[in-house]
Amino acid sequence: MIDKLLDKIPGVSCQEATRLMSLSLDRRLSFKEWMDMRLHALVCGLCQRFEVQIKGLQKIVQAYSNSSTTEQKLSEEARTQIKKALRPHIH
Repeated sequence: MIDKLLDKIPGVSCQEATRLMSLSLDRRLSFKEWMDMRLHALVCGLCQRFEVQIKGLQKIVQAYSNSSTTEQKLSEEARTQIKKALRPHIH
């Protein structure tokens, strides 16, 4: 049911809007990308919630990385496991 409602939102899909929201944390979006994202978020409550959550996570990560006085590193094995787990989710 909700999928049918979301299909009626004009412009980009939720998947594209959330991809742009995530990308906007790493780089400045083009004007078209930014407009597509903003227009979609205006009418989609789920994507609005996603944007709030992802920005909150960014603040937590920044606060943690700024407050860490001792350098902590993952083992090579842990890095490999994380990369393997994330690979199917990276587009």
